[in-house]
Amino acid sequence: DVIFGSWNDSGSKTQAGVGWVFSGNVASNQPNFARIDDPTPKTMARFADPVEGVGKLVGGTAVGNQVMAGEFSNVPTTGMADTNTTVNFMDPQNNQSLQTIADPDNQAADAFGMHVIPLGDLNGTGYLSFAATAPRWATSSSPAVLGQGRMYIFTANPNAVIPTVPGPPAGPAGPAGPAGPAGPSGSAGGTVVAIAGRTLDLDASKTSIKSGRSVTLRGVLEAFANPTMCQTSQSVLLQGRAASGALFKTFATVKTTASGQFTSTIKLKSTELFRARIGQTSTCAGAQSDRVTVQVAKGKKTHHKRSSTTRKVARVRQAVLTAFRP
Repeated sequence: DVIFGSWNDSGSKTQAGVGWVFSGNVASNQPNFARIDDPTPKTMARFADPVEGVGKLVGGTAVGNQVMAGEFSNVPTTGMADTNTTVNFMDPQNNQSLQTIADPDNQAADAFGMHVIPLGDLNGTGYLSFAATAPRWATSSSPAVLGQGRMYIFTANPNAVIPTVPGPPAGPAGPAGPAGPAGPSGSAGGTVVAIAGRTLDLDASKTSIKSGRSVTLRGVLEAFANPTMCQTSQSVLLQGRAASGALFKTFATVKTTASGQFTSTIKLKSTELFRARIGQTSTCAGAQSDRVTVQVAKGKKTHHKRSSTTRKVARVRQAVLTAFRP
């Protein structure tokens, strides 16, 4: 599949930009099947230019992979208020923003996010590191050096605490009556808690066994943030179905270790497909693993027949024993 940025107007913002996702199936004339939008549209930001694939960060999605989208901010225009650009991790399946990265220096018109580069795992945490550039960043010296530029490298902190997002403000007071008191105030806004993403992997100790033998299913649950609440001691549903079956059924519930690992052993009589699932909570996203198939080979009974020579030797031995019996 491929994704292209377009300088479309979006959210009443001129050239805010959108991203278009196309199928890689050339035989189907590469139809467009998804779109991503800037979660905070900005005038002349040109969201999704650039854009980079970052692999499968979130398990259980239909599309599978996620993308990192920057913003090709143009030279500031007179009267243009939107000048601070961002970098966003997006899920094309449902046009959902997974995380928004703000300009660390919060410098207007420095073109933060004009280039975005996935870097793998730089600090050994098991999470993606990445870089973003701000080519028009200026120094704070006097006189300032304009357009010196700056690159930022971001690494993951697995122990970070997810901040809460403030809810909407209180509603306005109701209109006053002709001679009566003012109407009641609107209800106060609540607090929205950000949900941490999670991935769930599953494999089997063997992919082919004999009927009646056991196989061990093992897996690992990984949380993008707040592992204490979203990774340790979590209840994972293990589900299976026959190779020709239609519905998965839960046959065991296991608890994860502090590192998110879990195991379960099951005896099989026929080929089955397995998967692991975990539900969503108020602070942790749900996840589902890929399917794992374990083939079961039916054993054949072996019949042992004594040869004619063996039978003759047995008869001679019996005759000798009878002749010498007192």
